[in-house]
Amino acid sequence: MKRRPLTLIELLVGFTLASLILGVLFTSIRETSHVNTRLERAEKEVLGRAEFQQRLSAILGNLVHTNQKTPLYLSRDKNGVEVLHLHFCSSIDPDPSFSHQVKGLLFLSDTDFCLRVLSNDYAQKPLSGGQDSREAVLKSGVVGVEYEFLNEGKTFSTWKEEEETPPDSLKITLFYGRDKREEYAFWMKKDPKGVILAQ
Repeated sequence: MKRRPLTLIELLVGFTLASLILGVLFTSIRETSHVNTRLERAEKEVLGRAEFQQRLSAILGNLVHTNQKTPLYLSRDKNGVEVLHLHFCSSIDPDPSFSHQVKGLLFLSDTDFCLRVLSNDYAQKPLSGGQDSREAVLKSGVVGVEYEFLNEGKTFSTWKEEEETPPDSLKITLFYGRDKREEYAFWMKKDPKGVILAQ
């Protein structure tokens, strides 16, 4: 039996069906790729938030009183930038000047929220030529920061160096733009156990 050749209409229908199937497949693959990208971005953001919370919780959970004053207070530098001062107990570090009691500063530099840790012999370090501080960027893309101090059921927008004790808790809000913000809450603890500074 002799086979009849395909007509032009049959070929066009075949090509049309094939293009429709390929279009559906490519659309599905593209959507899957977009979903995976969004999931990876969300996972990275969640891990970044968890790391930030954990790192500051370790520091704020190990505050140490100095000269009967609060180990945590808020001030402004000469440029009007708010700086959160922290006196805390560090763990053992390869550099002895960063072990035991050290001072930390939380501040916004351009669009980076930074932690600077000063050595426990900061005044002598520059003379000896050693390292007097370490600085790390905790969050990037930050355009503003706001602190709230909760103590005995009352909320304060600042906490002064003259206070005798730290507040009961601290809330830090990081602003990334008009619509995006991240809020973190930390409880103050009284029994320092040490926190690793080295990265």
